[in-house]
Amino acid sequence: EGMGAFVFGTPIYYDHVSARAKIFIDRLIHYWDKRDAFPKGIPAVLVITYEWNKPTAYDDVLDWMKGRFENYHKMEVVGTLVAEGTTRTPAGDRPDLLRKAYELGNGL
Repeated sequence: EGMGAFVFGTPIYYDHVSARAKIFIDRLIHYWDKRDAFPKGIPAVLVITYEWNKPTAYDDVLDWMKGRFENYHKMEVVGTLVAEGTTRTPAGDRPDLLRKAYELGNGL
């Protein structure tokens, strides 16, 4: 049987993950201390959304997130979805984002 998948999304506030996302990541320490408690190799997809209309603006935040999940929890980040400029153009109005989200989900 497959282990499932992990999809983690957060808006970007003040140039980083939201406070709630950070708290969630911090609380995963429970699994890090108990090395055998968290299944290794789970495929993961990371999603960020923000107002700025620059697709690469927060690549460093994605790298930080990827590092936490891969290095601490041994997940395999298989993809990312960047939804930039969503205040002016909501994700639901962007066929490109919807298509990529579908493809990422289908690949899991």
